[in-house]
Amino acid sequence: MSKIIWEPYGDYIEKSNITRFMKKHSIKTYQELIERSTQDIKWFWDAALEDLGVDWYEPYTQTLDMSEGFPWTKWFVGGKLNIVHNCIDRHLEKSADKTVIISERDEGPSRKVTYAELNREVCQLANGLKS
Repeated sequence: MSKIIWEPYGDYIEKSNITRFMKKHSIKTYQELIERSTQDIKWFWDAALEDLGVDWYEPYTQTLDMSEGFPWTKWFVGGKLNIVHNCIDRHLEKSADKTVIISERDEGPSRKVTYAELNREVCQLANGLKS
């Protein structure tokens, strides 16, 4: 069952983050991006993290260490970050009321969650509190 049921077109492609990323790095086709990202893994991950604006508490000193073989690769050696800060906290000041998650359910209503609501729920979970 490998049928593709929808493919992006028009503005979906032109206004996408991946198209912006490709133009920034003079990559002409999606296939070229795939090839470059797999042939130069270090370049890809450094460029992707910069593009995403990932905040590091301590920057990594080495993108990847494959000295023990690819299956045991160590990523972002020496770096420290906080995933909650990168996904939620840094967006609260400017985008607290912006929708960050839309859940579409088979049964029942859809739900939209803002950064502020997600932050509240994550904090409750981290503190072991019920919502």
